[in-house]
Amino acid sequence: MMKKEVDNEKVKDLERADMSYPTWAEIKKLLGVQFDKPEQFGKNPFDKEHAPIYSTINGDIIEKYEERTPCGIDIPVLLKPESKTDKPLIIILGESALRTKEDLDGIKIKNEPTKNVILGTPYAIHLQKCPPKCGVYRIIFDTILKEGYPIYITDIIKIWWEGKKGNKLIPNEKDIEVFKTELDILKKINKDIIIVAWGNKAQSGLQKGLPWKPFDNYLPLPHPGVQNWDAWKLRIFEKAVFSGNLQYATSLYGNDPDAEKNKTNAEIVAGEACQSIVDYINCININNNYNMAFKLNSKTAKQIIENENNIIFFESDDEFTDFCIAPYAVVKRLSDGTPFVEGQYSDMYKKYIEQGKTFIIKDENSQVYKRQCVTKRVPVKIDDLPSYDRLTVVQLPVQNLEEYFEDLEDI
Repeated sequence: MMKKEVDNEKVKDLERADMSYPTWAEIKKLLGVQFDKPEQFGKNPFDKEHAPIYSTINGDIIEKYEERTPCGIDIPVLLKPESKTDKPLIIILGESALRTKEDLDGIKIKNEPTKNVILGTPYAIHLQKCPPKCGVYRIIFDTILKEGYPIYITDIIKIWWEGKKGNKLIPNEKDIEVFKTELDILKKINKDIIIVAWGNKAQSGLQKGLPWKPFDNYLPLPHPGVQNWDAWKLRIFEKAVFSGNLQYATSLYGNDPDAEKNKTNAEIVAGEACQSIVDYINCININNNYNMAFKLNSKTAKQIIENENNIIFFESDDEFTDFCIAPYAVVKRLSDGTPFVEGQYSDMYKKYIEQGKTFIIKDENSQVYKRQCVTKRVPVKIDDLPSYDRLTVVQLPVQNLEEYFEDLEDI
């Protein structure tokens, strides 16, 4: 059997996290929800026993919403690690506030004509007892918090009701408006934000929002829900094949991945999801460091601008290597469909090669000059998924690299 639940003792960082609701005051106005005190859900995860909280929604605000239809809304939560941190805020963007038949029947039995909303938190993070199928989410959140990142958890579809299924379960203009409001508020809390979009619905919502461009990039991942665990298994083996590291997959599934004892579980999916997030953050850091070095304050960048003799000096092999190699490799395919990994030159290197620039590394014992090639470990961008794989070695030949002598700088 696939393991779906998780013992709260295994997610202590999550249990100790500070939980707040910084966006609710604005969200409830946009949705017309009559509920003022999200603190009823507690100030830390796992604060409450299961007890439904009901409220009212103004059907006039939500176009084509049947006012008396019971619906679900999850109040987004901000989780902060126990220790103070200055790391970027990770937004987990899920799908919708799905409710069970028991939830819907419960509000009907209450027979309160003014109540038509079943309120909760994303992935029932406020409940002491881990609901079935929610264990994988708790492991993911715990791991991210343990690494020192605050987390904001929300859904792209803000209101769910029983008839919202199939092609009706898509983000609409109101959903996009609400999410944009959330981002505006969160950017005042933490200027560095990373969005992780779980599943096609969240990803399509971000694409709909592109006209207002909250972010040019985000990390799309399969939804970690149990129904997608086969997709995560396939993803793990695809990454292992693309990177030439099949041992990564067999270490999780054994040599017989279809054996009953090797079923996908919450720990495997959570581990892969968290590693994907870490890889993506590393890629962002690589890009930021590259931009910082060659657009803001690098001596090399200054020399590129000022040097009238078309000679560009680099302080070390590492600096020249960073200049030459793009921040990530890519997966390509042969004519028969066989995948292979290929390193890329940076745009700046290609530009200056076209302009006939000469490169000199200020080291008489430069190994790069002797070999006339650069080597570096970089992430692999897998466009078919898309995602970022673990690091792989890239080796590229270089042109226009000349030998260094001390008096060259006086030219």
